Formats: sequence, structure tokens, C-alpha cells
Amino acid sequence: MLRDEDDGEEWEFEAETEEVVLSARFKAKQKPDICGWDILQEQIIADLKKKQNTLLFSQLNQLFILQNFANLCLKGVKVMAASKEIAHQWHYKDSLSPGVKEVIANFQDESSAHAFDTVSHAWLGPGQQILMKKSRGRLIHDSDFINEIDGHLVIWNPDGTIKSEAWKIIHPGSNGDAWWDHEQLLKQVDKAIEVFEEAHPDCQALFVFDQSSTHAALGPDSLRAFDMNKSNGGAQRKQKDTIIPDSNPDPQFCGKVQKMTTESGEAKGLQQVLEERSFNVKKMCAKCKPVCPFENEDCCMARLLSKQGDFMNQKSLLELKIEQAGHYCIFLPKFHCELNPIEMGWVKYRYWEIPKKNFQEAKDAMLECLDSCPTDVIQRFINQSWRFMDAYQKGLTGKAAAWAVKKQCGHRMVSVSAYMALEAVLNQ
Repeated sequence: MLRDEDDGEEWEFEAETEEVVLSARFKAKQKPDICGWDILQEQIIADLKKKQNTLLFSQLNQLFILQNFANLCLKGVKVMAASKEIAHQWHYKDSLSPGVKEVIANFQDESSAHAFDTVSHAWLGPGQQILMKKSRGRLIHDSDFINEIDGHLVIWNPDGTIKSEAWKIIHPGSNGDAWWDHEQLLKQVDKAIEVFEEAHPDCQALFVFDQSSTHAALGPDSLRAFDMNKSNGGAQRKQKDTIIPDSNPDPQFCGKVQKMTTESGEAKGLQQVLEERSFNVKKMCAKCKPVCPFENEDCCMARLLSKQGDFMNQKSLLELKIEQAGHYCIFLPKFHCELNPIEMGWVKYRYWEIPKKNFQEAKDAMLECLDSCPTDVIQRFINQSWRFMDAYQKGLTGKAAAWAVKKQCGHRMVSVSAYMALEAVLNQ
């Protein structure tokens, strides 16, 4: 049924009138949910005066914390800085026993990009085409350390300039710097320890690295069974002396020092080293051909010796350097990028979005992108990693851990109620 013009105008007028009435009713019922810090502070003071004798001790603490937080915000302190100050007042100072130092985790942030890396998609008009470079350009490699206190591990001057930093940027290639290797990493760690100890004199550092051959490199005299000959001497290198582990089958040799060279100064072979540990290897071959799988235990002399505790549990040069300086070092497990905050904070995608005409512009763009991640964002990334670690420690895995971290989390941990709820569902 069609309306005539008069009916149409009347219908539009009624609809507009109804919309105005509903809007007025909604505004009349709507109440402001957000108030300023000054109003919040006044409300807290009033509640403390009226209900001081009836509130629980935990509730009083919460009100005092909110009052201090509001007071800091009224003085112009930013939200993250105010949260940090409240945390220091209520947690950090009282949680450490006498003589125990605060441990600050420093994650290695290592990445690389080519000079002419760019986005792989763009909006183009009909007939337009992007002129691509013939190559990706020279490589830019950076290695840095981040923590939840400083953001990037640096020391600031009073005027806001950087006094010292652990940052290392190289431009490897045929006509550039040497490729990143273990020696350069050790030099950077020396600098990082120096910067950390000056920035946090009463704290200990926990340096966190991912799994790579560079990080796990052993010393030149380390114990390697597959580098040894069957007999003494020959072209094999000399290895350091060791201590026979407690897992040795003959307990009388456990804990004793074992020389890895003979009295004449030659390097010992596989057979003599194993026989000195009371292994019977007379009918055992020196090494399997082809090389036996790692899961084997005693198929050959080299595999048997490599499975002994002193050969398996050697510390890398990186670990030794950090521990000798009085700090800690750990390596994250493989295939768990969620435990590393640098995976969330990589700036490579920002670097791709910046057009670069030459190598100098590429270097400037890299520095700009690396500085673009503020400290409070780095803190959020690190807290996200702490929550995943806490979820795994509580037994959650896979999608359950991801859900708990995203939906039910505290400052650095997953809430106990979320864990109990998931556990109850899984046990049904």
C-alpha cells in the first residue's frame, strides 16, 4: 500500500518526534561513569572518614593505594610512572629479605633487515606499476637488551641524553662489517653488564636469550666426544680436565678429577677415557658410520661418552661470562616465541613501511623504528611473557594458556580462579 505525500510528511514528522523523545529519555537516565582524579580523591577521603572503623584492613589498603595513585596523577605524573611508584611503595621494598638483591630480566632483542625491504602490497591505479630494486640491499643487524625498568638498557644523563648504552648495530657484508658472531656477542655482553651495574648498582641481572648455535657456543677446550680418536695422540685437539659425574656406573670413581691428557702430554682417546671410568668397551666401535642418532645411548664409544653427565651439562662461554660477573643467564625453550617479548615488539614491519632511496636513509629509518617503541609498551610486552610463563607453571598448555593470559590475568600472573575453573572443566 502506497502513502500519499501528506501521509509521508506526517509519518516522517512522527518518526523524528519519537527519536527526539527517546534521545531525551536516554540522556536523562544516563549517568557519568568517569570522574576526574580530584573527585575520586575526595570520594576516597570521605569514605575513609565515614567507614574507617567498619572496613577490613585489606579494603583500607586498597583505598590508600587509590588515594596515593590519584594524588600522583593530580601532580602530573603519567599513569605508568604512577603505577611503578605505587608498586615500589607496596611491594618491592618489603618483599626482599635482607641481603637479597632484586633480579631484573634483560631480554636480548636481536633482529636484522635489508636496506630496501618494503611492504609486499600497495594500492595502484590502472596501468601503474611499482619499480622494484634489483636486490634487497645491504644488511643491517642490531642487537640490544630490553627490560621492564628502562625499556632499552641505557644510562641517561640529567639533561635527557644517553650517557651509555648496550646497543650494537653493524652493517655486515663484503664491503662492510664482519658478520655477527660469538666473539662480538661476548663483547656486547661485557658492555651490557657494565651498563646494567651502573644503572642498577644494587640489583642482579638475568640475561635471557633464545636458542641458537651462537648463544650455545662452547670454549675451544670443551669436552666433545666426537672430536676424539679411539687411541691416544694423533691429530685430535687437547680437551680440558673434567670431574667424573655421580652417575658413573662405578661409584668409586664418582667426583674424582680425570685428566684428559697422558703423562707425555698427548690427548687421551675414547677407549682410555671410558676404561678409566670402568666401562668395558673392548668389542665396541669408536664411531658409527653414518653418524648414529642422538637418541642412542651406547652404540659406539663416542656416543657412550657423549651421554655422560660432564659431557652433556657443559656451560657455554656466554653462561660462564655472565655467571662469573655475578649475574644469571637462561635460554628460552625452542618453539615458544610467546615467552620472548621481542617477538611482540619487533619493529621490522614499521621499517618496511618507510620508503628508502639509499643505504643512509635505510640506516636512519632503522634507528627511527628501533626508538619508536616506548618504555610502557615494552613493559606490557614483558608482562605478557611473564603471564605465559606463569600459565605454563600452573599446568596450562595450548589454547587454555592463551585464553587465561588474554582473559583472566593479573599484573604478571594468571588468576588462580581462572586456573581452577579450567582445571575443573578438564577433569570432568
